[in-house]
Amino acid sequence: MITNKCKTDFEVWLKDQPLAPYPSMIWDVPEFVRNAFILQFFDSAGFFIDTFATYEVNGNFDLWINSSETLLEFDTRIEAQQKGIEIANKMYNDNR
Repeated sequence: MITNKCKTDFEVWLKDQPLAPYPSMIWDVPEFVRNAFILQFFDSAGFFIDTFATYEVNGNFDLWINSSETLLEFDTRIEAQQKGIEIANKMYNDNR
């Protein structure tokens, strides 16, 4: 999911968050909970991951990063978030 410098920085950031699980426990919580914390971390680092339901158009979820045009379409919000986290992880590690 997240790796290298991004994972290390995320775990440091997580220690200061209210109601956050211990960093060693974050990998054992339900994925949607973990994703919420990871998305907040990326927000704080200037990487904005957004998913939008496009049911009225095609029944999918669109993925945007830093307000760029739609990158991909997914069947579920979780799939879109996972791909967004994967892309943001690479961007973070390449630029830090």
